[in-house]
Amino acid sequence: WVEAAAAVVILAACAPAARTAPVSDDGSPLSWVAAASPIVIHFNGLETVRDHSAAFLENALPEYAGVAKNVYARYFEEGIDGRRLKGLVKGGPIFVVFTEMPRPDQQPPKMAVIAAVTSYAEFRDNILKEAERKALKSGEGYERTVGEDTDQEIFFVDRKDYVVVTPRKDVAETFTASRAPGLDGKLSKGQARKFLSSDVGLYVDMVAVNKAFAEKIESAREML
Repeated sequence: WVEAAAAVVILAACAPAARTAPVSDDGSPLSWVAAASPIVIHFNGLETVRDHSAAFLENALPEYAGVAKNVYARYFEEGIDGRRLKGLVKGGPIFVVFTEMPRPDQQPPKMAVIAAVTSYAEFRDNILKEAERKALKSGEGYERTVGEDTDQEIFFVDRKDYVVVTPRKDVAETFTASRAPGLDGKLSKGQARKFLSSDVGLYVDMVAVNKAFAEKIESAREML
């Protein structure tokens, strides 16, 4: 799933322009992210990320800038291994959310990708391969299929302006129910603005980290 998230970033950086990002009923995209989520990665307008990375390469490593542009163009035309990103909102938020602190004994981790879309069906049908589309089955508020190459379950939740993709049924079910209090109510307005305006933002709940790794942290302190 880390590789899948990376593929989303690469592909979405080349996604075609669409409409502007939708604003949730609560006024912030962060309302879609549960306040209890310990780790959240946010990508703000991946076209902007693409343009900024291209400008960086032009200035810092001009010998690689042309190669990067060719890679972007190829992924835009062909996708990655038959998967293409369509139906994303231009400048729309994409969140990679861990709903619980990841553990080595928990595979796959409790996580989801939440993205603003112009069309749920267009996004789903392009990100999936033909066999995966044919294997789609409807559940209680979600759709389920199995990855062609990994035999890993994939769950899709249609939330109108947003799509939720997760490898876990229990995580999908949390997005079909009433929304829990969002991260927008936990962060100050200044923190939220800074997090959402950065090209790439990382949020980590250090209280959750300290709780999950209390013994290891204490052992490290003693060793030091």
